[in-house]
Amino acid sequence: MNYSHFTIDERACIALYLEKQLSIPKISELIGRHFSSVYREIKRNSDENGKYDPSLAEVKASIRQTNRKNHIKYTVVRKKKIEKGLLQKWSPEQIVGHYREVDGEFVCHKTVYRWIRQGKLLQGDISVLRRKGKKYKRRTDVNRMSGGKSIHDRPKEAKERIRVGDWELDTVVGCKGTKSCLLTIVDRKSRYLKSMLLPDRKANRVAKAIELLLKNEVVHTLTADNGKEFSDFRQVERKLNTDVFFADPYASWQRGTNENTNGLLREFIPKGKDIGTYTEEQLQEYVHMINTRPRKTLGYQTASNVYLSPT
Repeated sequence: MNYSHFTIDERACIALYLEKQLSIPKISELIGRHFSSVYREIKRNSDENGKYDPSLAEVKASIRQTNRKNHIKYTVVRKKKIEKGLLQKWSPEQIVGHYREVDGEFVCHKTVYRWIRQGKLLQGDISVLRRKGKKYKRRTDVNRMSGGKSIHDRPKEAKERIRVGDWELDTVVGCKGTKSCLLTIVDRKSRYLKSMLLPDRKANRVAKAIELLLKNEVVHTLTADNGKEFSDFRQVERKLNTDVFFADPYASWQRGTNENTNGLLREFIPKGKDIGTYTEEQLQEYVHMINTRPRKTLGYQTASNVYLSPT
């Protein structure tokens, strides 16, 4: 999707809706913009007292656009900031989004990629990038869990990510010939991750791990694939007083939040590795790094911040 600058009419609407004390998500809906774009517009272009004026916003945006070329310049300071993010497994978009929130302006993510290719960052080492041109294979799930509830019957609040407490479940396996795995549980709204190392994927063990990870959390719904490791779902429903829903066969996109988060974990625990060689302490360090990195889909907030401040 191509980015377009806010017009003076849109800025006037934002000011009007702010006076009416509408929320940023509601304003975004009314003017047809993503909430993170509206959030940044208000934050960047308000006056020193936090008041948003459309005329002032137009002037500030114009000045910033005029000076934009100055921000493309390669400097030692920018190099250090970007390399620090890359070494923390942040993507170029996450790095740019974070520093635009902190500094107000920064280079675009395409510039970061170009500097990597040119050898200006980390001597051109592309191994720091999550995406390296690999294609993803479709998972082969079996028929929907016998007696389980369909994902199509899931509440509207879960589908639309209105609240925290709607979780997606999955397991991540290691290399062939090994049994150890990771249980991953991700909140749909905040993308907050909880995970645990398991010696195998036996259903009773997975069920107990789910209960342990979520016993002190808000749980409205759980959504899983049709793997047999989730066949003890009725026990989970009883223990957590919730409903477990199952995705359609061959439809991993229905649990896209969990699938994407598993990809983030793979940055630290690559495919082909024996998961049993990692410790629980290492895993929790990786989980913490994921939960505290800025996320584009959250308007460059962190999953931890959104989860702990759901309103």
